[in-house]
Amino acid sequence: MKGANAVLDVMYKWGIDHLYGFPGGSFDSTMNAIYEMQDKIKFIEVRHEEAGALAASAEYKLTGKLGVCMG
Repeated sequence: MKGANAVLDVMYKWGIDHLYGFPGGSFDSTMNAIYEMQDKIKFIEVRHEEAGALAASAEYKLTGKLGVCMG
């Protein structure tokens, strides 16, 4: 199992079903893993890293579920 797949598997087991982020070159292997798990975890692309952090924070405040920002 690749490292990115293992990370996403752990996140999924923790109940995380949304990721907010801004993809980039160094993030490519993780984006491939996200694509492979798209039926379990939804990636929401933001226009800036700060927007992803705010979205993840808002998810926690509104739902009580862990919010995750990656990029």
